[in-house]
Amino acid sequence: MIDPVVTQFVDATLARLRDWDMMNHLAIVIPDAMLADNFDRKAEWSHWKPIPSTVTDEQLDSLEQEIGLTYPPLYRDFLRYVHFIELSLTDVAFERHSSTAWMESLRILYRGYLPERIVGVGLIPFGSFSDFGLVCFDTRSSQSDDDCPIVYWDHDWVETDQEVNPLFSSSAKMFECLTFVAKHDTPFFYHDEARDGPSELALKADLLRQFFAIDTDGAGGPARRGWNRLGIDLEK
Repeated sequence: MIDPVVTQFVDATLARLRDWDMMNHLAIVIPDAMLADNFDRKAEWSHWKPIPSTVTDEQLDSLEQEIGLTYPPLYRDFLRYVHFIELSLTDVAFERHSSTAWMESLRILYRGYLPERIVGVGLIPFGSFSDFGLVCFDTRSSQSDDDCPIVYWDHDWVETDQEVNPLFSSSAKMFECLTFVAKHDTPFFYHDEARDGPSELALKADLLRQFFAIDTDGAGGPARRGWNRLGIDLEK
């Protein structure tokens, strides 16, 4: 059984992507089984649809053995829930999880950057974080339930104290925080000075406070400064 914290996040994010008509991509990367109904395979861009995951525990065990690290249980559930092409509403973008190439996509992620500074030290990348680098599970700080903190590895700060930066206190809190984002139509991390009036800015500030309250030991704690791009004092 897939943990509800995972299904709620994925379902809410997919619903928001549908609402915003953001489920389209280069048709060449969309497997036939994931091509949305009534869309042409010959088109350069096409719409995709999520489908039930075909991932097995044996495949996940094999990938863990390859990298010598263990996935958090919620991430295993995440990979076993649905296949998708893109899944992101924030700076956290999960690696493409297509029905035909998901394992190779993850292997490229594990090997394609500086594996000696990422997988080699206990970080498991599972996507990208904005233009900064990779978002990772930090297995060096595994918790009693085999969950672990979420960090991002910054390619611009290799071999400095800013190379690895906090994002969430655990994968559970990450999924909860990102579900909160998906359930609100207002993008509240950034302030558009040309468009946001006082009421809009106040709404964004309130939503950001609620986001922080979900994960006081992560997003609302050590990672608070990185998530607050509104440019205002939230304590007022």
